[in-house]
Amino acid sequence: MVNNEALCISNESSDTNHPFQWEALGDFTKDDAASVLIYEKAFKYSSDLSAYEYMAPIKLALAERYCSLGLTDIARSNAVEANDYAIKTDDLELRQEISEFLLNEC
Repeated sequence: MVNNEALCISNESSDTNHPFQWEALGDFTKDDAASVLIYEKAFKYSSDLSAYEYMAPIKLALAERYCSLGLTDIARSNAVEANDYAIKTDDLELRQEISEFLLNEC
């Protein structure tokens, strides 16, 4: 059975590569530092597509992980970016979640 990381890597240089698969891999990666690297890759692929509906939640996920790592300034910066991208979407629930993160901080 192929694990999730191997699947993402095998898709990376093909037409089946998609930011969602990387975001999901980041979501299921328990190690915060390792997940940050995965989310950064997911963000790059979503940014290449100008896919704000992926860019916003990925930046929020990065903010949450950086917060867990105690890197509050970087967490806040990512949350602000997430908000900027979320405004360009119709996802009101995500926009609320980002606003709550920004209000509560780390």
